[in-house]
Amino acid sequence: MVAQGGNIMGLRFRKSIRLGSGARLNLSKRGVGLSLGGKGFTHSIGPSGRRTTISAPGTGLSYTAHHKSGRSRGGGIGSTILGLVILAIFLVWLLG
Repeated sequence: MVAQGGNIMGLRFRKSIRLGSGARLNLSKRGVGLSLGGKGFTHSIGPSGRRTTISAPGTGLSYTAHHKSGRSRGGGIGSTILGLVILAIFLVWLLG
């Protein structure tokens, strides 16, 4: 950690390498991960587990479901669909 003016700051490292259409290799201090998808939908697999993100491009609105490896904490595809439904309802309300 680096001290600056009495504050302690954490050092971060992240590098993303494009592998082709919709695929990226992500490198960080914690390990290597893979992301698939693009605007509107992305599924990532990495050292912290799996993550699915659904968004409405251009609005700044998104929903992320974390799928931890190991012991199940609920979630899964059901929570992803629920998040998408909530996002769609909000967009209809916002634009309608």
